[in-house]
Amino acid sequence: MKQKINVKVLGLVIAIFVMCSGCALQKSENVNKGSLAYEKTSSIETLPSESTTKLIAESTTELIAESTTELIAESTTELIAESTITEPTATELIYVETTTNEFEVIETTTSETIIETTVSKEGQQSDGESIVYATAVANIRNKPSTKGKIIGQTYINQEYVCVEKLNNGWYLLEINGVQVYSYGEYFSSKPTSKKPKDDPYTYEEMVADIERLQCKYSVGFKSEVLGTTYDDRNMYLLTVGNPEAEKSVLFTASIHGAEYISSQLVMAQVEYYLDNIKEKYNGVSFEEILNKVCIYVIPMVNPDGVAISQNGFFAIRNQELREKLFTIGYTDNWSSNARGVDLNRNFPTTGFGTDNGKKQAYTGPSFKYYEGECPASEKETQLIIDFVKSKENLCAYISYHTKGEVIYWNKGQKGELYNNTSNIVKIIAKLTGYKNIKAYQIKSGIDYEWAILEEKIPGCTVEIGDMDSYFPVRQSQWPDIWKRNQYVMIAVSKYALD
Repeated sequence: MKQKINVKVLGLVIAIFVMCSGCALQKSENVNKGSLAYEKTSSIETLPSESTTKLIAESTTELIAESTTELIAESTTELIAESTITEPTATELIYVETTTNEFEVIETTTSETIIETTVSKEGQQSDGESIVYATAVANIRNKPSTKGKIIGQTYINQEYVCVEKLNNGWYLLEINGVQVYSYGEYFSSKPTSKKPKDDPYTYEEMVADIERLQCKYSVGFKSEVLGTTYDDRNMYLLTVGNPEAEKSVLFTASIHGAEYISSQLVMAQVEYYLDNIKEKYNGVSFEEILNKVCIYVIPMVNPDGVAISQNGFFAIRNQELREKLFTIGYTDNWSSNARGVDLNRNFPTTGFGTDNGKKQAYTGPSFKYYEGECPASEKETQLIIDFVKSKENLCAYISYHTKGEVIYWNKGQKGELYNNTSNIVKIIAKLTGYKNIKAYQIKSGIDYEWAILEEKIPGCTVEIGDMDSYFPVRQSQWPDIWKRNQYVMIAVSKYALD
């Protein structure tokens, strides 16, 4: 039975909302900045038609459910729950629970328009497991309440095992053997007709793309595993072109977990060059360039961090690691690896553990900036160091990051090393339109800083994605990122050739 709230209760709800909305909206803006509906992307004429690497984001209306709730008890028969849920229209929902086990929903927007609707509450606890599908991007928590700690998030149309549908409307889910909670309103028994606006490029998709390319190209492409991470994911090395070439260049991506769109980019670049081997760049075919300069690519340096950013701590299968991560707190802009170490602060450089001469702010495992117990303490860092040291012919070390559309490179190098680094950066800046940051900077422990100062290899960080965009960078930016960076790898290789 549907029951309307009485005028007294409704008045109290509105009064509480008016007093709290300013604070709630401000908090919502801080947490969910950039969570907007995205414009539909269009095809890019230069993309290979057979490519299945995620080159273009599919578009639909994105619903992001981020809620923070405080329960206020007025009597034993009525509870008033205030929730802030950020959607494309910055909507707030206020749920009023009654003794009839139903919700009255008062929906207000930032324009102060009030719409009144009624939705049913889950009335009974379910028997047995069932498969459910997420209809929104919603928080996953360690308790069936908004007071529980956020440990992950759902993705639209992703399948989940629902162990129980609880009486308070929350679902008990099991993910990778871990029991977690999310609010039942954001699930259905069938996939939604909507496709997610932001469909992140995952480790599993990358592995499938690598395997497909290996089958498609028996010559000119090779994949191998450099080693494994703490949660037993592979760090892949791709060899594009002639492995016996006299010169080589190295590109890396996703050293920070939340920067996974950079993995999508390097995989797309590799596939494009292989698919269009006869195409010319500045009068020289890709084939000729790749015969004389080998491109090495580590497409996902930090796959554990990517998994955490995209799915939360329950993506980590190792129970000991996962329990330690729970003490840190989840955020989707997670940068570190599965041990809470920022790999891009873990390289053995002079002044390790400092930032422009000052001690790093993070002294223990964190979602970013913690340098680790000692230089090269992490498996992922050591794998890169070992590989670079094994190659005496590396002419460039390019590290893709997000965001800002800038290029960092000046670490105080001198002479020919300075000139070669500067020339490479000028080439990338001209192609991409990204800002060439010439100012001298030292942030110790960074990968390309180590490559320049310790290994004497020209290097830089290329930050893709608009600085004002949401982080992690959304798929809505993909067409522009691809257009700007499509020829970067081949251009840097041609510079090494010349």
